[in-house]
Amino acid sequence: MSGAMIEISSGTDTEWFRVHPNMEVQFGLNMADALAKPRNQDATLRMMTNVRLSAGGNAAVEGRLFPHAVIAPANAALSIRIRCAAKVGFGFSIRSNAETVVEKLYAVDRVDENGMMTATIRRYQSSSDLLTIDSARARIDGGVSTGEAMAHWSCDIEAWPVLQYLDPISGRVYDERHPRNLATPPARPVRQAPPPLADGLGMATASSGVGAGGLWRDEGAEQVFERIQVQKESPQERFGVLHVTFLVAR
Repeated sequence: MSGAMIEISSGTDTEWFRVHPNMEVQFGLNMADALAKPRNQDATLRMMTNVRLSAGGNAAVEGRLFPHAVIAPANAALSIRIRCAAKVGFGFSIRSNAETVVEKLYAVDRVDENGMMTATIRRYQSSSDLLTIDSARARIDGGVSTGEAMAHWSCDIEAWPVLQYLDPISGRVYDERHPRNLATPPARPVRQAPPPLADGLGMATASSGVGAGGLWRDEGAEQVFERIQVQKESPQERFGVLHVTFLVAR
């Protein structure tokens, strides 16, 4: 994107992105990690579908459609919540064109009253780094190439069913006939603070100026992953792939 003023011309606010009846994803502000809280103290995050941008005739941006977009201030720390209809568990991966955020992590938590299982991610798998959003322009001005900055602009999230796994602590094997957990009330939702809606398009009354963003790592995550041994899974029967674009609010 150029330095010209870019605005959201249309789009719809939403609380969940859905690309499959059995898979939905929610982005929120990370209020769990100590170093994330100051970043998010005055931040507002928006999730929008079918976003079109206006850029004063800039052919590279004008009218371009982004089916799923996350808009947040630069330096905000994010939380990604993935929910799938899974009887035993599900596996998932998150990747940008620049790097892998997580590769084959697994959710085997309790199934909620709607038959959905949830995983929440606040860090990179390979390091204890926060998931943060930053301005592509700021990164380029700081010496990152345009190509590298734009490789962080979006990410893909995919999920698939787990059929059987071993809990190394208890030594027990769990599958559909021998589930680990019975249904329980749904977990507390990720903090979500959408702006007030002005019309049917879900446009905010405040300025909708945006710039290209990106998902970047920064130190400070505290999340710890549980260890399990997956024995059977079905990645060929994945629930879907969600493509998300990151925009920074101006």
